[in-house]
Amino acid sequence: MSKHIPTMSVLGWVSAPEEVGSYALSCFFTSNRSQSVLTQTSIASLSDLVKRYGNDENQLQKQAQEILERHMRGYFGERVSTQVAVIEKDPNKPGQLTIRLTCIIREDTREITLGRLVKYKDGVLFEIIRENNG
Repeated sequence: MSKHIPTMSVLGWVSAPEEVGSYALSCFFTSNRSQSVLTQTSIASLSDLVKRYGNDENQLQKQAQEILERHMRGYFGERVSTQVAVIEKDPNKPGQLTIRLTCIIREDTREITLGRLVKYKDGVLFEIIRENNG
């Protein structure tokens, strides 16, 4: 059973696993550590990871995987698995970084797959692509 979580949108509170997962995943790549003075170290922020590890793709992938897993388990416990892949940089597009985030939520007898491609240009989020079926 998913948690009921509040959104800052017209949706209000959401409880369907697809909506909770989508919102939690979105919070991961749109949040910023500077949004809180008291809890900066506990905010799951992909932007912060890109800032710290953007020049080390292996470390970025490892850290993003660990933090995304912990973040999503806060909502779904052991019923979620995550995968993060930093896609190889295109030499024709210097400064651009693409990260694939995939979450699989197990709810009763079904699996819900959420996938996003998140693109950064010179450390700034500039495009989010929703992937069907992960």
